[in-house]
Amino acid sequence: MTFVHGSSSTAAQRFLNHLTAIPLSHLSDVYFLCANRDRLAPSTLATFLQPNRATLVDLRLSEFPLTVSGLKELGSFPGVINLKVGQEGAATELHEFFGMIAFSFPNLRLIDVTLDEAITEDVSVAGIGGLAACRELRILFLTSRNWKSLTAEDLGRFGSWWPSMESFSLSQPYDYQDQVRIPLGILQDFARVWSQTLNGLRLEFDVEAPLPSLSSVKLNFEKLGVLDVGGSDILESSVDGVAAFLKKLSPGRLVISSDSNCARWHAVMSKVNAQFVAQEDVILP
Repeated sequence: MTFVHGSSSTAAQRFLNHLTAIPLSHLSDVYFLCANRDRLAPSTLATFLQPNRATLVDLRLSEFPLTVSGLKELGSFPGVINLKVGQEGAATELHEFFGMIAFSFPNLRLIDVTLDEAITEDVSVAGIGGLAACRELRILFLTSRNWKSLTAEDLGRFGSWWPSMESFSLSQPYDYQDQVRIPLGILQDFARVWSQTLNGLRLEFDVEAPLPSLSSVKLNFEKLGVLDVGGSDILESSVDGVAAFLKKLSPGRLVISSDSNCARWHAVMSKVNAQFVAQEDVILP
């Protein structure tokens, strides 16, 4: 079921109250799109959702940010495995916010959270530690105006919390371009914790930071198929070195995408995948 809330919260509440009076058993998917800032109270939405808590598996509250108290009002949904929601509140509340998500949605496999745009300071990824209890988490999308740099220690913790991670994304809205960029060499640490499971990754990279020597690359990705570099820029002089590093780290075919559709990133991708193109060009007798 998709519910678009584009009118006043009063009208939306009347509509939900009407739906609540109708037996909607075995409802499994709810997409709630909030088109204005006159939002419903979380308790109203909870009244609608709770009768289906046993069957609901996919809950997407697009543009419907929740505070910690709002999450508490919403209640517990142990069957939900896919969750998309906005966060409202200060950066100091993030650990509690994600902890409440883990409590209310303990069996998540996919989570997509957009942090409050009013948070102007750099956000530490340590704030998502509240999600550590979601051991089955496989897909993580987080959007914030600014992130603090990701470290090898951070990834070590993530790997112990979520051993089966398949797709990991830290991004920012297109309106904000002051992103702290992470040295491309961090990919070695991603391979260290998720070499067998990770197939998609999005980060803002500092491509000009020194790269590890190729001889030091001991682990590689078995399944990485998509590397989204966001708004990361790359100089012409760095193309060959970056391509060699990525080819050593990800020996399979790799799709590299960028927000700017940069020709130099296309050149990197061509070099990384050159062996596969050559194999396809071989004409068998």
